[in-house]
Amino acid sequence: MVEALAARLANSIKSANPENTASVPVLKYGLIILINFLTTFFLTLVIGIFLGKVQEVLLGLLVFTADIISNRP
Repeated sequence: MVEALAARLANSIKSANPENTASVPVLKYGLIILINFLTTFFLTLVIGIFLGKVQEVLLGLLVFTADIISNRP
């Protein structure tokens, strides 16, 4: 589902400006990463709102994201 959405968006972006954009596979790869991140972020945020723990959820997301960024090879 995510890959299909990313493929449609990548094709749409490529057709809007074919000369100044990356290839469709590169756009698709980047969009998959972006869609996965945003889906995880917003779903986690909604759960935090539902449980009344928004600050804790945001702190957890921040720590997790900072850990991923700092452990890059």
